[in-house]
Amino acid sequence: MTQPSPAALRQAAAAFGIDAARLTFVRDSVNVIYEFARADQSYMLRLSAGALRDRRLILGEMEWMAYLAAHGGRVSQPVRSARGALVETVEDGGETFHAAVFHKAPGVHPEGDLLDATLLHQMGQALGQMHRLGRGFRLASPQVRRLHWYELEVFDLPARVPPGETLVRRECERMLETLRALPVDEDGYGLIHADPEPWNMLLYEGTLTFIDFDEACYCWYAFDLAVALLYAVLAAEPADAHSFAHSAWRSLYAGYATEHPLAPVWLERMPLFLRLRMMEDYAFHASQWQGVDLEEREKGWLSYLRRPIVTGEFVLGMRPEDFTTS
Repeated sequence: MTQPSPAALRQAAAAFGIDAARLTFVRDSVNVIYEFARADQSYMLRLSAGALRDRRLILGEMEWMAYLAAHGGRVSQPVRSARGALVETVEDGGETFHAAVFHKAPGVHPEGDLLDATLLHQMGQALGQMHRLGRGFRLASPQVRRLHWYELEVFDLPARVPPGETLVRRECERMLETLRALPVDEDGYGLIHADPEPWNMLLYEGTLTFIDFDEACYCWYAFDLAVALLYAVLAAEPADAHSFAHSAWRSLYAGYATEHPLAPVWLERMPLFLRLRMMEDYAFHASQWQGVDLEEREKGWLSYLRRPIVTGEFVLGMRPEDFTTS
């Protein structure tokens, strides 16, 4: 994204009582991230270009994270500005940036052998807690928003599939038709993280913290479970992915059900939501990599994502009954 000017960065820092000279650049993607320390505590300053991200949506993200943190949720806690705001907007040279600050969560992304039954149970419990708490959350005003899944660009699957991918496009259109016919009720549908993969979690001294709520939206709770399961399997890199997926699901859902059990009809739809995530990732990467000379690893990833879309095989080899039997 567009880098903030020194003047814009100073304004954003000042709004949160930060000495801009103490900021350390971390990374630049959809947002620009800086790190700083204050009173022996580490924090992250995030700047989002107004041309790319709507202030109302960022406020919705921050309000939800603040609510979760206040109610014991395992999230990176937002920090209010000097005037008590969760988001501050600065302008310089015609550019607008929305600034937010978080406590920096310590730890490592859980991968490989870290993803054992105990951690997967904790992951499920933390996700279930998030969904349970989310049911009591209300945005502060109509001017503050989080989108429904169908309003997000990432779920406009047919439009993102490259030209010539006729079969994939047709399957994506069928998927959207199926999703539009699903029930939308408080027991199955609500505010979710939408990307709870291990790389959006940090593990420190045995405790998980969720980060990166950019994609949080109103969607089916089972979709979060599908994403968590799929990427736990990929991050663990087990010798037998099929067997690991079955045991991982048992641990993940056992933890989830302690906080927010789902009706069997939603568990039976888990293969649908696993397939949806494969489509989402394929459409995103295929569109991003059009015309790019891909390495073998990238080609293999696209092939892995595409295969169940065009063959109809069950993702991770798991059928509906695999999600409802212990």
